[in-house]
Amino acid sequence: FSLLGEIRPEPGMLLAMSPYNENSYTEISNARNLVAVEKAALTLRFCSLLGAKSIVSQNIKIIDKENHKEISIDAASNTVSGDLTIKRNDIESLKNQIDIIAVSTGGKPNLQKAEKLLKSSRLISDPLLRNLLEIVRDSEDSNNKLTEITQKVCLTQALQRTFDLVAKINFPLGFVSGSYSSTVREKTEIYFSLVIKF
Repeated sequence: FSLLGEIRPEPGMLLAMSPYNENSYTEISNARNLVAVEKAALTLRFCSLLGAKSIVSQNIKIIDKENHKEISIDAASNTVSGDLTIKRNDIESLKNQIDIIAVSTGGKPNLQKAEKLLKSSRLISDPLLRNLLEIVRDSEDSNNKLTEITQKVCLTQALQRTFDLVAKINFPLGFVSGSYSSTVREKTEIYFSLVIKF
């Protein structure tokens, strides 16, 4: 197995399995950010397989659903706004890892590889990516080709479902640290807006 985030295993460390690769794990307190980066990279790869000419992330949002607070990071202007309190270093690190500007020649989509990637990374359950695959597939035999789509993508939804399930488990007192419990019980989601041109 491998650890995301270039960390070394230590005794007592609590790990979360990546929702996209059963052989990858991350230290639980940084799982949201690392899983968000992993899904952003997979989304980039997927769009490239669909024949995209340009893939650009425009806006990154971190939303605390319980407290109804959010922070918005404009990647182009490098501005941050919102009422959610997060360390500046954490914001910069996340932005630098999921800010995407990719330009290629475009071309014929490789639908077989794109579908295989969705299935192997378990992203087939993401309705946006699954439907994007079908739209590109449908347009292969059509004069109405998709040329551009702008979409907000949740980067942490699969991990949040896991955390919601784990939060219901009552571990014996002292079995897990307080930081583990607070991380698992948080209702924080990370999104980014993508503009994809074909």
